[in-house]
Amino acid sequence: MDKQFPIVRVLIISYLAAYFILGIFLTGKVVPAALVLFLVLVLWFLLYKFRRKDLTNRELVTKMHADLKGMLEGTKERIAQEEASKRTAAEREVQARVERERRRTSRPSRDPAVSKYAEMIETRVRESEQAKRRSEGQ
Repeated sequence: MDKQFPIVRVLIISYLAAYFILGIFLTGKVVPAALVLFLVLVLWFLLYKFRRKDLTNRELVTKMHADLKGMLEGTKERIAQEEASKRTAAEREVQARVERERRRTSRPSRDPAVSKYAEMIETRVRESEQAKRRSEGQ
């Protein structure tokens, strides 16, 4: 539905609302879904009929079918693209995880005695860098 026909939208929505309200009052429950589907199809047909007055009923139904088919194909393509992008993102994530794991395991192991002194030196270097940043920031 185009923005050219706001009155048609209002009529359709009010007609559906009246249909549900009438169904609820008469039966005490919501009208079965098949009847609502039938109503939507009839309204869709009437809307097409209103917008394309020069077409016969057969041409109109053919046009409606072609539009519906095009919309469904567009939706399928969009869903396929979204799934492909999700798949590639998941593959990148797995690849990054494997790369991190490989880098972690490929580090040379340190001798425990050397490791103790290396950690002390690294800690002191970090502390001095932090102290420098604090003094520069003040």
